[in-house]
Amino acid sequence: MRNPLTLACLAFLAFASGANADCPAPRTPLSVVLYPFLPAKDAYFRQVESAFEQEHPSIDLKIVDLSANYYDEGSADAVTHAVADVLELDSVFLEDFVTSGRIRELPVGSKRPAGTYLSAAEQAVTVSGKVFGSPHWVCSNFLYSAENDTLAPANLHELAAAIGASHPPDRGLLIDLKGRSTLGEWYLDSLLDRHKTLTAADPYLTEATADESVYSDLVSVRGLCDADLCRQSQYHDAAGFYPVQFARHRGRALAGYSERLYYIGMEDLTNCKQGECLGLGQVRIKPLPLSDNGSQPFAWVDSFVVASSCSGDCLTAAEAFLGFMADPKNVRTTLTPGYGEAPRYLLPALTALYSDSALLAVAPLYATFYPLIEHAIPVRAPHLNEQLRAIGTKLDRTILPK
Repeated sequence: MRNPLTLACLAFLAFASGANADCPAPRTPLSVVLYPFLPAKDAYFRQVESAFEQEHPSIDLKIVDLSANYYDEGSADAVTHAVADVLELDSVFLEDFVTSGRIRELPVGSKRPAGTYLSAAEQAVTVSGKVFGSPHWVCSNFLYSAENDTLAPANLHELAAAIGASHPPDRGLLIDLKGRSTLGEWYLDSLLDRHKTLTAADPYLTEATADESVYSDLVSVRGLCDADLCRQSQYHDAAGFYPVQFARHRGRALAGYSERLYYIGMEDLTNCKQGECLGLGQVRIKPLPLSDNGSQPFAWVDSFVVASSCSGDCLTAAEAFLGFMADPKNVRTTLTPGYGEAPRYLLPALTALYSDSALLAVAPLYATFYPLIEHAIPVRAPHLNEQLRAIGTKLDRTILPK
């Protein structure tokens, strides 16, 4: 819809030609779905909108928040049903969006030289030799323990032996084993640890053909939790619950994404007396083995894709947005904590940021993450989100002990 002020100006000019009217130039609207599951989301959304429009005042950026049902394909406001010019898409969906023709090949001006991004990110957005996404974040699971803890399991057997099913209270594994998508991902993580490649794991990616040995491994993992943790919906819905428990020494180890460090850091900075909680400088990060075959790091990739319907002025605006979001200084700004805040510790797809001196000065653990994610394998397959959520439902209802 045209801006009403613009229409008023045009009408005035029609009746008063020659008058010196000061009419604002029309702005190009651009609707963008940002990936919503990250720390301090609302502040981040505001930051992106403000900074982008300041740099590109002729573009009216409208951010779409799908945090309620991003992954739920049965919901009207899932990302699979979103109507937007640009979408930040989890790679679990990418194959389906390409096959359906919903997104276009990335414009030439938005592509970057090989090596700009982590290998997993570059592979994840390339389908049949064509690049469909501009990588932004990568996500993978890690094992966290206190710096003075010798915990460094090479496989699930060693992890189980170190923690034990009959461990004392507050000495178990803190891991979120609730939610269809979450449980489906843990299944995939364990499956890849066992089979090592996506090709070898592919036959087991449906509920009907699921690997029963992986189910058994996840039952073993459940046994490493304290009895009253890991399987509660209210804790699953509270994004920072398990990291906060870890910061307060209520678990020997924590499993999950890199951004769990943000919640550890914020708890230590804002809610703990000096020395009461574990600080970020006291955390060790290791690979997370969910199989007796050890750990095979994998990565989800969140990338910006452009809708096939976006052309002309829309496409020009979309290219400007992709360029803005791929600029290292803008990604660094997102990852640099404000006063009194902890780093978000999202994993950037841009390789250079893992050795960026300005970023490492305020978030030094990126140097630790890089060798753990450098050789991760990307994950992408047809209908993968639907299949993993079905597997997650079965794990939740019939496999995992409450």
